[in-house]
Amino acid sequence: MTPEEWKEQYKPIINTINENHNYLDKDGNKLYGYFDPWDEKEQEFLQSLDHNYIWTLITEDNHDYLLSGAWTINRMEYYVCEVPWTGEAGDKSADFGCCCDEELPECCEDCCKKTHEHIRDYEWVWTDEGAKEHMKCCPELRESKI
Repeated sequence: MTPEEWKEQYKPIINTINENHNYLDKDGNKLYGYFDPWDEKEQEFLQSLDHNYIWTLITEDNHDYLLSGAWTINRMEYYVCEVPWTGEAGDKSADFGCCCDEELPECCEDCCKKTHEHIRDYEWVWTDEGAKEHMKCCPELRESKI
């Protein structure tokens, strides 16, 4: 499902424990919030809930996914919804797309249509040499120059 379908169907709630963990619309109104897995108060809140109300944002291979249930591997943050999911944990997912970071010298298939024959392996692109060479072919992906 898309992020929009997920929001419409499951109705994520606002984080009232940490007001800074909420997404805002263009007018500054809170839309919904995320819950930090390392914050003690937010952990207590999450542990008090039926797991069918919890979703986990994970990242894998430069892609973000929201999975039904509370997961620890590759987790970034949790979301709590008004409407519970049904079935087995992980049966439901929402594809949140690319997690490329504009400050980092990388792009993924979602961002870059070009074939990067110069990238020898994933680790190489993180070196200064790899980053500079990679930015030569994709300058439109990043505003800052290396």
